[in-house]
Amino acid sequence: LRTLRAGRAAMIFQDPRAAINPLRRIGDFLTESVRLTGTMSAADADRRAVELLDAVGLKPDLLRRYPGRLSGGMLQRVMIAAALMGDPVLLLADEPTTALDVTSQAEVAALLGRLRERFDTGLLFVTHDLGLAAAISDRVYVMYAGRIAEHGPAEALFERPRHPYTAALLAATPALDAPAGRLSAIDGQPPDLRRALTGCAFAERCRHATGIRREQVPAQQGGHPAACHHPLEGSRTDG
Repeated sequence: LRTLRAGRAAMIFQDPRAAINPLRRIGDFLTESVRLTGTMSAADADRRAVELLDAVGLKPDLLRRYPGRLSGGMLQRVMIAAALMGDPVLLLADEPTTALDVTSQAEVAALLGRLRERFDTGLLFVTHDLGLAAAISDRVYVMYAGRIAEHGPAEALFERPRHPYTAALLAATPALDAPAGRLSAIDGQPPDLRRALTGCAFAERCRHATGIRREQVPAQQGGHPAACHHPLEGSRTDG
């Protein structure tokens, strides 16, 4: 794990208040990983910490503060700076905006996009927010019951979903120009993952399901792959 953390991959956690030690100063938290792995001297680590605080829009005097003195949005920026300390090739962002207010969510999402380009870092962004996924991602993977249901370029996937689950998620997304009435919903319940799945995991909730869907695991098929025996071919409104 230390080998991976020394430059291959870094993690941005969902709740910064749970991920940052409240008894240690921000500067200690930022430099801990590179000091433990010996990849930087103490002086270089401090300079890098100041550089990254500036990159995420924070002032260097925060290095002497404790986490309890910072807001949730500021702490998430500190988390992002800490993840970049070792120049990782991949950032793993586990719903990094969930614990933030709407304004801070937008700021952090925009910040991640800028930092990805500035530091030439790959970004794997995990989220339940479809709008956020559309805004920040080049390519989207939709998962259901631990399996990839569909994946493809973000624009194509949101405009022309091929898996019924993706289409149902998009149909359930609130929109300002939607007609009045109840929101669309997906009937049924997710499968019990304590039991082995047979066939298509979404079959019991899918209006397109047939006998084969309940018996055989569907293979990814098509240039815009969907794990479905009967993939959709229309636009998002067809779902």
